[in-house]
Amino acid sequence: MGIDAMNAALSSLGKPPVGDPASDIQFDEPVAFAIPTAVLNAAGAAPIKFIFHGYLDVWIGPFSEVLVYDVEKQTPSEVEEDLRLLFTSEVACRYRWGSVRITLSQPGHKPWRRLGVGGSGPVPRLEPLYAPYVVR
Repeated sequence: MGIDAMNAALSSLGKPPVGDPASDIQFDEPVAFAIPTAVLNAAGAAPIKFIFHGYLDVWIGPFSEVLVYDVEKQTPSEVEEDLRLLFTSEVACRYRWGSVRITLSQPGHKPWRRLGVGGSGPVPRLEPLYAPYVVR
């Protein structure tokens, strides 16, 4: 369901499906040799990884569970709509005292998702602001 919802969101935004040679989202090395993954690699957009395994886990850079969808509890249309939001959102990363706050927002609007990640060691660095993957 995760890959189908992602492909539907991409199609609605005029983008090719995951794994298509023209796509910016390509399949990556599987997790634990069996769990499919895909990575968004587009100039100016946030580095996003997708893990498909009974749920859809969306990472931004090294930070997991920025968005998580249980494929048995959520409808494909709910997941598709959030992925459409993700692909058209700015990603901001703010660092403070060993933690990072990631926010997702439509340009010019308040954030629709905030995530704070703390740690006791060094926090991996991302750029302070990424442009939307798709500009509407």
